[in-house]
Order: sequence, then C-alpha cells, then structure tokens
Amino acid sequence: MRIVLGVMLFVLLAGCAAQPYRPIVDSGSRIGDYDADLDQCKQIAAQVQPANAAAGGAVAGAVLGALLAAAVGLRGSDVGHVAAWGAASGGVQGLAVGSIEWQRVVNQCMVGRGYNVLN
Repeated sequence: MRIVLGVMLFVLLAGCAAQPYRPIVDSGSRIGDYDADLDQCKQIAAQVQPANAAAGGAVAGAVLGALLAAAVGLRGSDVGHVAAWGAASGGVQGLAVGSIEWQRVVNQCMVGRGYNVLN
C-alpha cells in the first residue's frame, strides 16, 4: 500500500511541475515574440491541470481493480493488491491523458496567435 501511495504522490506532484514543452513552429515567418506568446499560452493551458485527470484515473483504476479481483474470486488483501495496481496504472494513464490535453491547448493557443505549429 505504501508503494501505491508513493506512486500517487509522485503522479500528483508531477502534474504541478513546470512544463518545459516548446511546440515546434515553422520559422518561415516571425509572428511576434515567441517566448512571450508561449508563456501566455502556457498560462491559459494551466487550467487543464493534468493532476486532476491523474486523480480521476487512480480512483477509476482502484474501483475497476477491486471489482475485477472480486469477480475472479480473490479475497482479502489480494483484492487490495489488485485495486492498488489499478489505482497506480489508472493514475499514470490519467496523467498522460491530462498532459496530452494540456499540450493540445498550448498548440491551439499558438495557432490562434498565428504560428504554424508542426507537432
């Protein structure tokens, strides 16, 4: 159980870390101050909060893990172990989905400012 709590803490804190992402843009034409525009787009994308998706994924994974364990006839601490595995994997998957959404918002914001985003 301590391992699961450690993984969840890591996942939640990872969502709060500064995002080093820099979209690749076509440099054929200068639109404005790339760094200033990117900073503003990252501030807008901060509303996505990947850690929330991670927490939701962890809860869903724990519930599904417990249900699966009970369905196959596991009892006691075995159900807890499967639920913990489900929580950890669901949290990691939720963080990945939240991060992709964050990146999509940054890219769309940069496109809206006139940049040709390539990635």
